[in-house]
Amino acid sequence: MEQSLTIVCLYSEFSKKCKKIKKMIDNQLNIEYISIDSKDIRDCINNDKKLYIKKVPCILMMYDNGTVEKYEGDKCFQICKTLLKKKEQRQQKEQQELQHKIDIQVQNQLKVLNNKHKQQINDLQNQMKQNEKQIINHYQQKLEEQKNKLLTPRYNQQNALNKTKKDNVDGLNKKQTNVKQNDILNKAKELQKQQTELFVQK
Repeated sequence: MEQSLTIVCLYSEFSKKCKKIKKMIDNQLNIEYISIDSKDIRDCINNDKKLYIKKVPCILMMYDNGTVEKYEGDKCFQICKTLLKKKEQRQQKEQQELQHKIDIQVQNQLKVLNNKHKQQINDLQNQMKQNEKQIINHYQQKLEEQKNKLLTPRYNQQNALNKTKKDNVDGLNKKQTNVKQNDILNKAKELQKQQTELFVQK
């Protein structure tokens, strides 16, 4: 786990290097500035034998475990460059991680949209097939109705012709039967007449 870090920069407004280091940092680092232009601050620093600060600029890096790192003079520029570089690397890493998360979210959204689009296409195709079946059934029904309309008069006409033909045949058969019966009656009468004549002659 990364330790908590507090950075303190001791400086003087009368030092060109201090002005240069402040310009270099330019609010890019989270640093607490303490001016030594105050006599009380200078006395406090001079009386601190533990840190033993001899010149400014001076950067103190204080960790939460009590460790303190001290950088004075030109070393301040080196540590600031290192801190700025680490910050840039950390920002790049965060940016890459953020971009990776964004890419994953975009890919997931694209998958969702793609699946939704596929489902919409399938639904549309199914609807089109259903509509096509309904249209085909509708026109088949219409054709069947037209066919029935065309065939019904022809069927009725054929039935009428068949009935007329049957009636004609029945009439002809009846007429032929009557003729035969008349011939038989006439022949019977003729035979009876001949027998009567023969009887009269005797």
